Amino acid sequence: MVTGDFVSHGGMDRANLELAKYLGQRASVDLVTHRCEAALAESEMIRVHQCVRPMNANVLGELVLKRKAMSIAKRLGTQVRSISNGGCAPLTDVNWVHYVHAAYCPSSPGYGLRAIKNNVHYRRCLRWERQALLCAQIVVCNSWLTARHVQEHIGVSDSKIRVVYYGADTGTFKPVTTEEQNSLRLSLNWGTQPSAIFIGALGDRRKGFDLLYDAWRSLCQRPDWDVCLRVVGRGADLAQWKRRAKQDGLGERIEFLGFRTDVNRLLSASDLLVHPARYEAYGLGVHEAICSGVPTIVSAFSGVAERYPENCRDLQLHDLTSHAPLCEKLLGWRRDMENWRSRFVPFSESMRCRTWQTMAEDFVEAVSYR
Repeated sequence: MVTGDFVSHGGMDRANLELAKYLGQRASVDLVTHRCEAALAESEMIRVHQCVRPMNANVLGELVLKRKAMSIAKRLGTQVRSISNGGCAPLTDVNWVHYVHAAYCPSSPGYGLRAIKNNVHYRRCLRWERQALLCAQIVVCNSWLTARHVQEHIGVSDSKIRVVYYGADTGTFKPVTTEEQNSLRLSLNWGTQPSAIFIGALGDRRKGFDLLYDAWRSLCQRPDWDVCLRVVGRGADLAQWKRRAKQDGLGERIEFLGFRTDVNRLLSASDLLVHPARYEAYGLGVHEAICSGVPTIVSAFSGVAERYPENCRDLQLHDLTSHAPLCEKLLGWRRDMENWRSRFVPFSESMRCRTWQTMAEDFVEAVSYR
C-alpha cells in the first residue's frame, strides 16, 4: 500500500489506516508512507517503509515516496497485490482514489512565491494522477461523484471502476442524549445558545468557509439570529480569518478552535454541521456528524451528499455562487431545529451500520479478480 499517511485524522488517511489494519490481520503487508500510527509499525504482519520528507517539504516528499514505492514494487514482483492512492505511484494493480485533482482547481493559490509553488505542484499532481489512474487495472473510488470525475476528467474506463464508500468509528460517533449534550456544552464552556460547527482546512476556498463567514456576518445583523459558530481546522488563512472576525465585530459569534483531536465531543455538543464545500470527493466529517445524529447542511458537490435520503435533501446546497442560499438554509434549519434532528435519526442509524470493517471487506471484494 502506498500513500502519504496512515493516521487517524483526515478522511483518506483514516480510510487507509483502517484498510491496512484489516489487511494486516490476514496477510503480510508492506506500507510505503511518510507517517503511520505506532500500532501499525508494531504489527508482526506489517512492514513499514518510511519515506522522510526532505526539509519537511511535501513537494519533495511526494517524489521520494513515488521512487520508493516503485523500487519496492519491482523488488516484490507481480505476484504481490498493490494499492496506490491517486498519483502516489503508477502501479499497475489497484488505485484507490480519494480526491481528483483534475476535478477542482484551487481558487486561492496564494501570492508571489507561494502562488508559483502551488501552481507547479498542482500541475505535477495532474500529470501524476493521470499517469497512475490510466495504468491501474482497477480504480476504486470513494463515491459515485468521484467515479464520474475519473471518467470525465481522466478518461478511466467504466469497466475498471469500483465504488466503495467509507465507514466510520460507530462506537465513537453516535447520538447522545439531551442531558449528555448539555454536559458536554458545560465542559466546553459553550453556554446554552444553539451551536453550529464547521470542520475543514482554512488554507484555500475549497471547503467554502468564505461562504459560511459571509452568511454568518449577514445573519448576525438580525436580532433573531442566536446561533454561535465553532470553527475546527487550521491552515494558512486561519490568522486572517481571526483578524477579520474581530474587525467585523463577530468575536462573540464565531469561535476558532484550531486543530482538535476531540471532534466526536465537539460534534455531540453541536446542533448543526455546515459543510458548503465547492468540491469534496466524499466528506468523512459529514459522515461522522450524521452518525452522531447531527443534522448537516452539505454541498451537493460532495460525494457524501449522494447518500442523503429524500427527506433530508432540503439541507443540500446547490448554489455556491453567493452566501444568500446558505443563509436561507440556515434560517430554515433554525426555525425547525427539533424536526430536523428527528428527520436525521433514521439516516444516522443507516450510516452507523457501515463500520470501517464493512468498508475494508467491501474493498477486498471489489478488487478481487473474477
